[in-house]
Amino acid sequence: MKNRKLLLAAGMGTAAFVIFYIYFKVKENTLLSKAAVNRVIVSAKYIAPGVCITADMLKEVEFPEMYVQPGAVRKKENAAGYLAAAPISENEQILANKLTKVADKLSEIVPIGMRAVSIAVDDSAGLDGMVKPGDYVDVVGAFEDAGSRGVFSATVIQYCQVIAFNGDFSGSRKKEAGLPFAPLGRSNATLLVEPSDAEVIVFAENKGRLRLSLRNPGDAQYSPLKTTNFSNLLKSAAKETPKTQEGPSLEIIRGTDGERVRLK
Repeated sequence: MKNRKLLLAAGMGTAAFVIFYIYFKVKENTLLSKAAVNRVIVSAKYIAPGVCITADMLKEVEFPEMYVQPGAVRKKENAAGYLAAAPISENEQILANKLTKVADKLSEIVPIGMRAVSIAVDDSAGLDGMVKPGDYVDVVGAFEDAGSRGVFSATVIQYCQVIAFNGDFSGSRKKEAGLPFAPLGRSNATLLVEPSDAEVIVFAENKGRLRLSLRNPGDAQYSPLKTTNFSNLLKSAAKETPKTQEGPSLEIIRGTDGERVRLK
């Protein structure tokens, strides 16, 4: 009887040891797999929403598996050629849910609740063609008022995205033979705006001449708006230039005489 209890206890101890060994082995393998280094695709620079992603916008980096986000893209070819459905910061892991297929129609990349509106710009107003889809701009208008203000200029819209320029939207479609080109010196910029801003732009274009003012994509700050006319332009130019402050100096007393020496 005593021997049987000893054998039973020994068997239970062995079973417990085997269970704990298997448990800790599984835990060890899990931790090792999470610590394993794997290649992940990240953005080489800021990518604005709606921009067609190219290979030069991407780079491969190594991450421990535990820091790889769910849905992270592992190969460049799985991201290059797709459109960014949301802003992607520099060195951010490229996630599959932030990518969408290359659009065949402009309407496919217009977010719900937003509007795409086009304005005609010449070479100077369009910054000599340097404005590209994905850039952010302000829209500045020059107007003539028959009332007291005369000719004046004002910022109409701030921080709106260019989603197409001369029919090329977000770099996702190249111009082909047979597609109409803009007349020489004349371009069309399509802006992504809210419905109320679309009305403002259409009204402003009918009342004056519009220009695009290019912004850094990370500069989303809205500045206080003011109008500029000939009168306050002259006032700004006539402002007194502030005097430069003198540098530090040292006063030296020799008997009854004093001398101030400017320090460099």
